[in-house]
Amino acid sequence: MTSFRGLLKYFTVAACVLCSVKTVSAASDSGFKNRTTVLLAGDSIMEQATEPSVDGFISLLAGRYSRSADMIVRALSGYNTSTSKNLIKIVEKFQAVAPDSKMMMVTPTHVGDAARKKFAAERTDSKKGLLDRSNAMMKPYARACVEAAKEAGVSVLDLYSHFDAMTVTARDKLLVDGVHFNAAGHLVVDEKLRATILKEFPEVNDLLDTYQFPIVSRWMKDDPYVPETTK
Repeated sequence: MTSFRGLLKYFTVAACVLCSVKTVSAASDSGFKNRTTVLLAGDSIMEQATEPSVDGFISLLAGRYSRSADMIVRALSGYNTSTSKNLIKIVEKFQAVAPDSKMMMVTPTHVGDAARKKFAAERTDSKKGLLDRSNAMMKPYARACVEAAKEAGVSVLDLYSHFDAMTVTARDKLLVDGVHFNAAGHLVVDEKLRATILKEFPEVNDLLDTYQFPIVSRWMKDDPYVPETTK
């Protein structure tokens, strides 16, 4: 069977993000209960979502659920591949390794055209003036992600459609360079991700909202906390 290490490498070539939630054994002989594990994989947008300095949505998730789940992030900047069929292969690969996991695909998000045009104009290499991406260019990739999720039978969070429905001014204010989110943008993604988990995976939401006590819980019944006896 494919190892998790190999699977995570396979994930990083996705054009969108995959999020899986699975209960795994933290330590078989230590007395720990099974612990929920959240795996998030993707590109530089996912990578920067771990940054506390910009309130990255993964840092928000990790802080919120630190007592109930472990967050594993595998994100790689600037690594691209084919879209639809490869996304389905990625999902199938994960399903084969972790068939009981709950999976969600997240589409590529919007692009700030003005910022990317400015970036292109300011380049000093052979690609000066060449637009590397645009909001219109991103649309078919987002659509391909949605269709791939439907074909694979997994949930999908369509971030592109959510942001594209905003005015250009409103959505561009959520980006720092026309691609990556600022703190306000990460907050929107965090809210959308939480809402989708609650709607699509209520049982997972319950696990995330339930504190998991460490190994000392084995002695809680025998030696309960009594405020009156605590100095």
